[in-house]
Amino acid sequence: MLKLNLMKPSVNCMPVRVLVRAAGLEFEEVDVYGKTRSPEFLNEVPGTPDAHDRERRSA
Repeated sequence: MLKLNLMKPSVNCMPVRVLVRAAGLEFEEVDVYGKTRSPEFLNEVPGTPDAHDRERRSA
């Protein structure tokens, strides 16, 4: 099952939401509005700038 981290107020998320529904894919929507700077979110989502910065600092 897909997990979509969306910011519901953003219209940029709409094409992805429409696509997965039209394709009939199983998915879960998680509203991350206001949560994208939390340590939990940054640790869960690989490739965020903060995660890369932490890797460089620890090396």
